[in-house]
Amino acid sequence: MKRNSVQRILAMLCFIGILFTGCSSAEQKNSAEMSMSSDSAKMEGAAPAAQEKTDQPADTTAPAKETPSVVENRKLIKNVEVRMETTEFDASIGKIEASVGKFGGYVEGSSVSGVSVQENSSSTRSASYTIRIPANKLDDYLKEAGTIGNITSKQIMTEDVTSQYFDTEARLKSLKMQEERLLELLKQTGSLKDVIEIEKELAAVRYEIEGLTTTLKRYDSLVDYSTIRIELTEVQSFTQNASTLGERIGATFKKSVTSISNGAQGLLVFVIGNSPVLLLLGAGGAVVFFTVRRIRRKKNR
Repeated sequence: MKRNSVQRILAMLCFIGILFTGCSSAEQKNSAEMSMSSDSAKMEGAAPAAQEKTDQPADTTAPAKETPSVVENRKLIKNVEVRMETTEFDASIGKIEASVGKFGGYVEGSSVSGVSVQENSSSTRSASYTIRIPANKLDDYLKEAGTIGNITSKQIMTEDVTSQYFDTEARLKSLKMQEERLLELLKQTGSLKDVIEIEKELAAVRYEIEGLTTTLKRYDSLVDYSTIRIELTEVQSFTQNASTLGERIGATFKKSVTSISNGAQGLLVFVIGNSPVLLLLGAGGAVVFFTVRRIRRKKNR
């Protein structure tokens, strides 16, 4: 009996231990599953946020601060030389002077020389103009000039003075700062020797400032107003630009005939205009000739 009782007690203890172990395992399993579920939920909740964050690309295309165009900052000086001819000299001069005012420019210099072709075929009139036209109206003015006469040549020259201009401007700014510092020192010093030295330095700085200011004004004038030099010549007929061989031969033949005609007319004008002198020279020559001839005859006898 005792042995059976002991076996029963042991069996009951084993059963209780097994039962306790099973419950403990189930609890741990449930706890682990709950922990995994919680972690999964956190990861799932974080994943969209993370993906949403990575789906938005970094804004690397933000517009940079725009700087003025290099072309707009250039300081360009334009000089134009135009040669033209006209059969109506007086009218062409009037058109030149009227067109200058039309485009807001001014005549810097002009000259007229020669005699009209109507009075003397061997001499023609010519005019020279130096004109200043606003740079932004240069192209329009050149188109207008094409209607004044027959343009035989046109040359446009552009000089870029950008670096010289801004170097001068920077130097001028530096000198003005130096001038301000010298003026402050002049106020603070009390020594006569220091005052003399500062005023001497100040005079040198101001002299240089004046020179650079004049240089900048000259640059501004040349950049803002283009310079056009027009050479106008009076002709009887316009020069033809021949391209083919036949046209070149015809133009050269016509030019030769015109030269011969002008030469003959010039000779005729010379003979008639100087006929009194020529008659006196002829009479003197005749007297000398007959006198010499008579002397020779006397010697031969």
